[in-house]
Amino acid sequence: MATEKPRDERIQAVIEEEQKVDTTIDPQEIGKPNGAQLLSLKCNLYLHKLLDTWALEQEEGGNDILKDTKRGIYPLLVSLRKARLPSDQLVSLATVLYHLQQYESTRDKVHMQRSLESYMKLSLGNVAWPIGVTQVGIHERKIQRQDARNNTATAGIVANVMTDEQTRLWITNVKRLLTHMEQRK
Repeated sequence: MATEKPRDERIQAVIEEEQKVDTTIDPQEIGKPNGAQLLSLKCNLYLHKLLDTWALEQEEGGNDILKDTKRGIYPLLVSLRKARLPSDQLVSLATVLYHLQQYESTRDKVHMQRSLESYMKLSLGNVAWPIGVTQVGIHERKIQRQDARNNTATAGIVANVMTDEQTRLWITNVKRLLTHMEQRK
């Protein structure tokens, strides 16, 4: 009968394996269904790297924002670790992080702008239009909501990913990471 390694040893083995993983996100990998697990791992490890970098730069008294960010982003890290983030969110997040990596290596503001644009797409989800953009009246919006509910092609699809509190929190905290990276010297 084989005995299982103690938990500490298993965790250490996983950490050692993950240290070998290149966290550079290749744009060719984004959106490939058979590469979702590796992409999830790369996103997870890169987010950990960003949080660790922020912690090293942090002054003694200014840890509240970092602590809140870590707390809010935790559900995302778990979803990425288990490779259970919905594919549309994974693609959007990986795109944000890809451009952030490009910004980090080149300091070219174009990449930060693209990262922020990708973040906006992530935070909006697949919303067809923001409320009030197409028609302003209350009655028009009510009719649009009824049409959207009755449309079988979009049944079951969440238009705005911010409707879930956990998702809203991690998306907001991804923005905090972007802002921190943008303000770094």
